[in-house]
Amino acid sequence: MKNIKSIKNSILFNILFSIIWLSGCANTVTDKTATLRIYIDITLDAGAAPNSNHNYYIIFSSTPSPNIQLPNPPITTTDLYFPTPGQIGYNSALLDQQITYKTLLSLYQNFFYTWSGYIIINNKNTTEPAKFYSSNTTGFNPNTTNNADYISKLNFINTLDYNYNYNATTHTIELNFDISHLDASISNTQYIQVITTEIPDTINESGYFQDQLHTPISIVLEAHRIEESNTERPDPSNIKKEMDIKKCIIRIY
Repeated sequence: MKNIKSIKNSILFNILFSIIWLSGCANTVTDKTATLRIYIDITLDAGAAPNSNHNYYIIFSSTPSPNIQLPNPPITTTDLYFPTPGQIGYNSALLDQQITYKTLLSLYQNFFYTWSGYIIINNKNTTEPAKFYSSNTTGFNPNTTNNADYISKLNFINTLDYNYNYNATTHTIELNFDISHLDASISNTQYIQVITTEIPDTINESGYFQDQLHTPISIVLEAHRIEESNTERPDPSNIKKEMDIKKCIIRIY
């Protein structure tokens, strides 16, 4: 009887030990969820020296049609005042004096409804040079009449969520961040456009439309993807080096 009891105790001990050991292993398994980063390099004209009057936009869309809508290339650098979603600092008088697109509503109905989100880069705030505005859907509401309806993401923080650098040698804006900020699924296609605007004063944050890529870049959200686009569009007659986009390269790793 003692032997049988001893064997039972031994079996129970081994079972309990196995449960505890397996539980410990389960708690120490490394999370193998894949994370990818997207690297966006925007090359400007030689000698460009961006300052606080220069806005650089990276615009996103998850749908091919309608794709990212933008105005026709301006003839001069003061043709189109372009306050974008979330920009509450803009000069309404400059908007009102335009021949077309005289209201915020007209900008949303013609352009912003095709933007799922965008990043704006301006080095006025050296601590947080980039802000991410999201529509939380496939596009900003076309019936919007107040830019204050949208605020920038709180979880898009420099060095923590994104990294920014301006390489003066190659006159290239360099930005990278985790693709989870795009709110898009792995292997989906993302459409990306780049534009520039120039702020005409020292008070507001909105500016006049300057330049854009010839066509949006389409890239599949997978590792080891690389896409490139040049402007190949007529520039405004008096465009500055800082506003003149020469090419954009997008990589995912």
